Order: sequence, then C-alpha cells, then structure tokens
Amino acid sequence: MPAVGTVLDNPNGDIPEERFIGDVDVSGDRDTNSYRLGYDLEHQFSENWKLRNAFSALWRKEDSIAITPSNLDADGRTLSRGYFDTGEGFKTNTYTLDTYTVGNFNTSSIKHELVTGIELARAETINDESFGGDVSPIDLFDPQYGVASLSEPTFFVDTKNTQDSLGIYLQDRVVIYKLALLPCFFYFKQNSQF
Repeated sequence: MPAVGTVLDNPNGDIPEERFIGDVDVSGDRDTNSYRLGYDLEHQFSENWKLRNAFSALWRKEDSIAITPSNLDADGRTLSRGYFDTGEGFKTNTYTLDTYTVGNFNTSSIKHELVTGIELARAETINDESFGGDVSPIDLFDPQYGVASLSEPTFFVDTKNTQDSLGIYLQDRVVIYKLALLPCFFYFKQNSQF
C-alpha cells in the first residue's frame, strides 16, 4: 500500500488495511509443483564413534501471475500497477550433501564430544520464460474487480543463477566437572554464477 492513506494523511481518507490491489481474474492462480528426494545414513563404528551422511534434493517449478503496486497518482486514489508472469519457466533446484563424524572420548577427567564434517550445496534458479508489463490502474477507495486489463509484455526475463557453497566445521563439546564448553570452527565459501 502507498504511504499516503496508510501512514500519511490522504484527503480521500484512510485506505483499508485489507484492501486488495490485485484482481481475482488475473492474480491468485498459482501452480506450484515440488518434488523432494533424500536419504539419511548412519554407521556406528563403535559405542563412541559414528559416521553420518545425508543428502536432500528439491525440484520446484512455479507458474503464477502477480500484480504489484507502482505509484499513486496525484489524486491520492488512483494506483498504477504492474504484473509479473512466471510463465512455466521459473524453476529452483537445490541439492545438499552433509557428511560428519561424531566421537566421544575422554582426556584425563575431561569428556569430549567431537563433531567434524563437510557440507556441499548447490542452488539453481532458472527463470527463462518470465515477462511483465502494466495493468490497468485501480481506485483504492472504490475498487472494481474483474475488469483489469494487462498490457502487452514490456520486459522479458531469461536468467540462470547457480550458487555453490562449501562448509567445513569442527566442534568439540568439552565437559570439565559440571562446566560444558562448546568451542567450534566453521569455514564457509560461496560461489555464484549468473
């Protein structure tokens, strides 16, 4: 919502908080398909040592149209709007692989729970059929729904972004008498490609 009529004075009055600036015939339809796959394996070497490996993958595809506000005209009631249509080309794919060991041991009277591991992740965002343009304006104080018209697309989106990350971690939970300490080290590196 615009500031004029919500937090600032508007000569037409206050804009109701629940005012819907979209249009039921245009926005509201959203088709999302998601698929997940993963596993979680654990091997116990002994009573004190174990190894865990987990993998997860998510594939998501979305087809939706969103109407967004643009600017409020000088009359304080007419709101310009735009739209963004993802077509069938908005996809996100994420993959995560995490492997770590847990070891329990003592050094003299000090108890240790040592965790060391590595995590690899990739997130891909593909947006190759999206487009957008203008929508007919709406009167914020007397909205008419079901009459919105969309202009011909004025911009098109064709992008692919891949983000790879690597995390290495080391943590040692140390118990000395009744005092527990948790020193840890974490290294994180991220690489993005557009």
